[in-house]
Amino acid sequence: STIAFVDTTIHYRYYARTSALTDYPRNILEQDYDKKAGKAADVIFKDGRYYMYAKPLENTDVLPQEFLEQTEFRRKLTKKLKQKDSIQNIQIVDL
Repeated sequence: STIAFVDTTIHYRYYARTSALTDYPRNILEQDYDKKAGKAADVIFKDGRYYMYAKPLENTDVLPQEFLEQTEFRRKLTKKLKQKDSIQNIQIVDL
């Protein structure tokens, strides 16, 4: 934090540096982890539904975006989008 300005009291301005730890398309609503079991769970809300994902507990050091490991949610979403992609549905016909 830093002092923003002073009048009859000191006003602080707080700041934070953020970075992605997942590739979820939405914010994580709830997160829980069990250090003893070595597992973590995330709850996200997308398209009117709640999704819960459990995964092994990982090191949470900040990583650049290109090094993010693909989550189960992202794998399912990518597969679903590929199926809907019109290029994937084109039938090649020999003339």
